[in-house]
Parts: sequence; structure tokens; C-alpha cells
Amino acid sequence: MSGPVVGRVAVLMTCHDRRPLTLRCLASLRAAAANVAADLDVFLVDDGCTDGTAAAVAEQFPDVRIIPGSGSLYWCGGMRVAWRAAVEAGRSEEHTSELQSRQYL
Repeated sequence: MSGPVVGRVAVLMTCHDRRPLTLRCLASLRAAAANVAADLDVFLVDDGCTDGTAAAVAEQFPDVRIIPGSGSLYWCGGMRVAWRAAVEAGRSEEHTSELQSRQYL
């Protein structure tokens, strides 16, 4: 691993029926993290997905913490739930990044 030292980063995400985009985003995040010294902890709110997003993420990215949502959180509510999960896990003290499933690095 070479590149800058980033330290601890809590990555907050929320999604609803965006399986392909979410998987692409997480793959991109994993690849980017391989180039820096970062301790990533991803918190993904699955806000009532019906397209198998949670199962696919759990299979391909077992280190991602998947938090079930009600289906009515939308982006802001989902991010609040993800933030709360990061705080409860003790992962909010250094760096936090909000990432949308349609983004990739």
C-alpha cells in the first residue's frame, strides 16, 4: 500500500433499489482505498430495497455494515441512520464521508 495516510474513515451510504450502482460504488471505493493507508468502515442503509441489494452487498463486501431501513427514510433519513450507527460503533471521531451509490472514485 502506497500513497497518503488517511487514517480512520467512516463512509456513510444509503440506497433504495440501486443494486448495480451500489455494487459499482463499493468496488470503486475498495479500489481507491487500496491506494491509501485508510481504515474504512462502511455503513450502508438499505432503505427497503426489493432488488436484492443487501444480499449482493453482504456477499461481495462482507465488511460493509448493512442497516435495514423502513423504505421511507429517503436519502436524508438514511444518512441520519447511518451516522447514528457510525457514532454507536465509535467510528465518527476522525473522518466521515458521505457517498451516494451513483458515485464512484
